[in-house]
Amino acid sequence: MRIEDVLLEYTKEFVVKWNNAEIDELNHYFKEDVLFTSPFISLLYTDNVENKIQGKKNLLQYWKDLKASGYGLKFSVKKMTRDGQTVYSEFGIDKSEQVLYAKYLYNEYGKLSELHFEYK
Repeated sequence: MRIEDVLLEYTKEFVVKWNNAEIDELNHYFKEDVLFTSPFISLLYTDNVENKIQGKKNLLQYWKDLKASGYGLKFSVKKMTRDGQTVYSEFGIDKSEQVLYAKYLYNEYGKLSELHFEYK
C-alpha cells in the first residue's frame, strides 16, 4: 500500500471522529507538543489573537469547547496531496460553499506535529 493511500485513510478516519464529536478519540493522532493554527481560534478564545494553540491537551480542549459552543460543522475529504512529510488536504464543509484547506506535518511515527487550517 502506498503512503498516500495510508494517509488518505488516516485522514478519513480523523474526519469521521470529528463529525461524530469523538474529540477524545483524536488524541492518538498528535504529538504532545503539536502546533495548531486556525483563523477561528480567536473567535472562541478572544485573548488568543495569534490564533495558535500549542500542545495536544490544549488543542483537544479547544475542540471540546468549540463543539460545546454549538460549532457543528461537518467535513468531507475532497482532495489530499503529499510532499515529503507535509500533507495538504482540501475538505468540503457540509451545508457551505466554503472549503477548509489543511496543511499538516507528521513525524516518522505518523503523529501530527503541526496542523494549520485556512478557510476560503
